[in-house]
Amino acid sequence: MVKPVIDGNASYILQQIEGTVEYGEHNSLIYPNLRVLKAIYSQYFKARLDAKKDIILFLSTYQNVNCVRHNLRDVDLDVAKGEEDGSLVIIDSVRGYFGSEVDVLCLVKILSKRAQNQSRNGCSVIADMGFVLYD
Repeated sequence: MVKPVIDGNASYILQQIEGTVEYGEHNSLIYPNLRVLKAIYSQYFKARLDAKKDIILFLSTYQNVNCVRHNLRDVDLDVAKGEEDGSLVIIDSVRGYFGSEVDVLCLVKILSKRAQNQSRNGCSVIADMGFVLYD
């Protein structure tokens, strides 16, 4: 099923994501700039982690891991706690896909199983794919 295009500011996009995205779906988010992506992932991660609903895996392309951590701290997310308890995993996407001993798909399975064992809703994965050309 193809979902309709959601267009608007970061808050509106987040409302639509919260109301329509189901676990197990694969969705594409096309954003106009890094400022909008930062607003979306920061607010989404904070809401999901504060409510203890998800385990979050973020594969970042355009922002290094320390920059992502800083952005999350700016929305008062306890990044150190999340990374320590395993509810937040931030990986540089290039290393995750090409330079890591850990297979990203295996990591998703491990995190999903952990979410199930911790009675969470699931594992949310946001993978910033970087620049993609479409025909």
